[in-house]
Amino acid sequence: MSCLALSSHPASRRAGEWLQLASGRRWYPLAPRVEDVCWRDIADGLGKIARFGGATQAAPYSVAQHCCHVADLLSPDLRLYGLLHDAHEALMGVDWPAPLKRSAPPDVQAWLNRIADTTDAVLWIAAGVTVPSAEALRAVHQADMVALATERRDLLAPSDVPWGFALPRPDTLVLRPEPWHDAA
Repeated sequence: MSCLALSSHPASRRAGEWLQLASGRRWYPLAPRVEDVCWRDIADGLGKIARFGGATQAAPYSVAQHCCHVADLLSPDLRLYGLLHDAHEALMGVDWPAPLKRSAPPDVQAWLNRIADTTDAVLWIAAGVTVPSAEALRAVHQADMVALATERRDLLAPSDVPWGFALPRPDTLVLRPEPWHDAA
């Protein structure tokens, strides 16, 4: 059954605000359900969302490609968590640049984190994985920071002002943005 066919089932209709996804399905960000997950919508959405607000030197670098890079930096048992670590962004419609997130009022930060955390929990269930351990989350965060360091080196213009935090050593891989449909 296609993503749209599942979404069109009368039993899937419920009250509340929802976002329309590429397949035509509805996603209820304040009340997500496992049966609402369509991996094609997520992959395509991540492929079309640019990292760094699109402020890369050449072509946009997608969140999908970033997630694949993070997954590649992890041990095989953690790769799915790396692949999924930003999947909620496809269902929130945006990759908020970190300085903007940090500048948001605390109640807005808490609201965005609550939506992301709830979405992550639903996605882990849909993917058939357990809630990641604290150790797994640390490993994913470390891989995410290595990916960020690599992206900064390969994709961003040099900055005349330091970022204000240390990054680990970049990956040896040289990144080149892929078209969204290849990254997804």
